[in-house]
Amino acid sequence: MTNIISGNIKRVLFFLPSKRWGWKEKFVINSIKILERSGLECYLVCKSGTRISDNAIIENIKCLHMISASSATLLPGQLYRFYKNLLTEYEIDVIHLFSLFHFFTLRWASESFPTVPVFLNFLFLKQFKKWNRLKNFLLNRVDHVFVTNESDIKIVSDLFKIPIRKISSHNLSICDESKINFVKNSTKNRFISTYLDNDHSIDLFETLFNGLNLFHERFREYINLNIVFDKLNFDRTTLALLNSLLENFPNIKVTFLDLSEELVTDCHIILSKDIIDEYTLDLMRYSVPLLIPRGSILHEQTISFKNNIFYKEGDLRELTNLLAINIFKNSALKEHEIDRERFIKKNNEFIFQKIVIQNYRTAKEKRIRKYSSRL
Repeated sequence: MTNIISGNIKRVLFFLPSKRWGWKEKFVINSIKILERSGLECYLVCKSGTRISDNAIIENIKCLHMISASSATLLPGQLYRFYKNLLTEYEIDVIHLFSLFHFFTLRWASESFPTVPVFLNFLFLKQFKKWNRLKNFLLNRVDHVFVTNESDIKIVSDLFKIPIRKISSHNLSICDESKINFVKNSTKNRFISTYLDNDHSIDLFETLFNGLNLFHERFREYINLNIVFDKLNFDRTTLALLNSLLENFPNIKVTFLDLSEELVTDCHIILSKDIIDEYTLDLMRYSVPLLIPRGSILHEQTISFKNNIFYKEGDLRELTNLLAINIFKNSALKEHEIDRERFIKKNNEFIFQKIVIQNYRTAKEKRIRKYSSRL
C-alpha cells in the first residue's frame, strides 16, 4: 500500500499494559498492523509475559516491555523515567493510549515533549466512565479521542468535558479479506454458533442452553451448537466450567471449534454486549443472521442490516423466540441480501488509516505551531 504518512509523523507509541487477551487487545494488534502497512513505525508498550506481548511478538510488532510485570511494584518516579526514556530514545511523534492506567505518570513525562500529541481510544465506553474524575487532566493533555460509534461522541464530550471537535469515530478496522473459514450449510440440520471469550460469564451460556432446551424434541434434534474459542489463548478454567454446565443439558448437541477450523452456521449469537468476537463482522459478509444484545458496541455498526436481530442480554424468553424465528422460519432458510460492497467500504482498513492518520497529522501540526518557537 502507498505510504500516506506526511513527514511530521513517523513513529507512534501505543500503550496497553493489559494482562488479558480479548477483543480490545486483538483490536490494538490489528490496528498496529494496519498502520504499519501505511508506513508508520509503531511500538507497543505492554507487560512482558502477557498474552498481548506474546501475540504481538508473533506478529513481528515491536514491543517495549515495562520494567516490572506488576505495576503495583513500580514507584511513580520509576515510571516517569521509563516513559521519558522511551520518548527520547525512540523519538516518538505520537502517543496513542488504549488504557488510562499510568495516565498521570505518562502525562508528567510527556510534558518534556510538548510537540508530541496524545490520543485516547474509548473502545468500551462503559469501562471509562469511572475515570470521569480525570476530565480536567484529559482536557488539558489529550489532543484527540477516538470512539467506535458516532453516537458516543456527545456522551464522551458531556462526560469528560472534551470539545466535540476533539472527538471522532472510526470504523472497526477489518481487513479486506475474510479471516474465517466459513462453509455454507447444505444439510437439513440447523447450526447455531457463538464465541467463548475468557471474560464471558458462564451465566450467559446457561441462558443460551436453557433457551435451546425449551425447543420441542422434534425440532431440537436438528439443532447443533458450535462454540468457537481460541485454543492458543484461552483460560482452561472457563472451558472446564462450561463443560461442567453442559452436563445438565444432555439433550443439546455441542461442538467445540478452534478459530482455524471450518465453521458452519445459520445464526451467530453474540452473548455479551461488552464482548466482540472476530467472527461477527466477517459473518456479515456471508449474510449470516446475527443475534446482538441491544446496547452493544456493535448495535450502531450493524443496525442497518436487515438480517441482524437485537435482543435484551440475558432475556431467556426473547432469545428463545428469536432463535425459533431465525432457525425454523424464514431467516436461516432464505438467502439474505446485504450490500456487501457498502459494508466493506465502510469498515475496510484504508478508511481506518485515513481517519486515524489525518487526526495524527492535524494534532501534530497544531502542537508544532504552538510550541516550536518555545523549544
